[in-house]
Amino acid sequence: MENLSKILPSIGAMDEEITIQTYTESRDAAGGEVITWSTYATLLARVKFPSTGMKETYSAGEQTSFGRVEFTVRYDPDINAKMRILYRQIEICDILNVDTVGRDRYNIITCQTREETIDYLTDDDGNPLTDDNGNILTPN
Repeated sequence: MENLSKILPSIGAMDEEITIQTYTESRDAAGGEVITWSTYATLLARVKFPSTGMKETYSAGEQTSFGRVEFTVRYDPDINAKMRILYRQIEICDILNVDTVGRDRYNIITCQTREETIDYLTDDDGNPLTDDNGNILTPN
C-alpha cells in the first residue's frame, strides 16, 4: 500500500478556491426544461492536472478537447457526480468521480474540463473584471 502522506495533501496545499454547484430542474412557460445551477459550497482545494487524460473528439467536422483535473478537498459525503465545479470562477468542470481517502478526511474529485466557460467581462487587456469582493463580473 502506498504511503498515505504521498496521497493526502497538507492543509497548505489546498490553496485554490473552487465553487461546487448543484442544479435544479424546472419548466418554463412553454413547458421546456430549464436547468439552473446554484452554489452548493465554496471550498479551498488542491488542484492537480494529471499528465495523462487529455481526450480529443471530432463531431460535425469540429475538434473538441477535454482535459482531466483532480481537486482534493476536505471530506464532504454529499459531493456527487451530478454536481459540477467552477474553477477560477469561469472554467466548468464536470464531476466524473468522487473518491474518499484517509478515513473520510478528504475527497478526491476527478473532473473533465469543458472548452466552454462562463461568460465574463474583461478589461482592454483581456483580464477578467472583478467586484470589490474579487468575484468575476458576468454580463446581465
